[in-house]
Amino acid sequence: MWDVIRKFTGFYNIPMISIVLVGLFTRRVPAIAPKISITFHLIAYGIYNWAPKILGPLGKLHFIHMYGLLFLIEVIIMLVIGAIKPLEKPYVPAKAKRTVDLTPWKWALPLAIVLLYCIVVSYLIFSPIGLVNGIGTTFWTTLLIVTVVALVLIKLSLDRWNKKYAGYVKVVTGESFKA
Repeated sequence: MWDVIRKFTGFYNIPMISIVLVGLFTRRVPAIAPKISITFHLIAYGIYNWAPKILGPLGKLHFIHMYGLLFLIEVIIMLVIGAIKPLEKPYVPAKAKRTVDLTPWKWALPLAIVLLYCIVVSYLIFSPIGLVNGIGTTFWTTLLIVTVVALVLIKLSLDRWNKKYAGYVKVVTGESFKA
């Protein structure tokens, strides 16, 4: 199953990453460059997956190495096209209207702490101090310490959020101001 998923995600993840990165760091690469890059990727990656003998030694590369090679080639394709036929005017993103409240969600950091806590507790349960060698006092002590640390971090994150953002009031126009 992993192999099938990997093969199909390879068709879109590498070109998407290369296009986004070139788009973030350049302003004159024309729209035809990503189209050519995607076409190249579909052909090259399709041959790599379903006709590797055509590629010779490249057909035996591990898929991660092929991802890296295709990524470099696609970035180079877009940069070369941008150098040969750049946009007349550099792309300038339109200014966003300030109608969205950009105050961070209060529970984002506490939730991240809870998720990390769950990962650590899962590790503890299935580690040598947990179920592997029998649950003993070391497990309970470690669990207590991890729980206390998580609760303290959650409290600190909520205090920090309240100190930084609780005074902001949303106004009907979409603008925020400190009360």
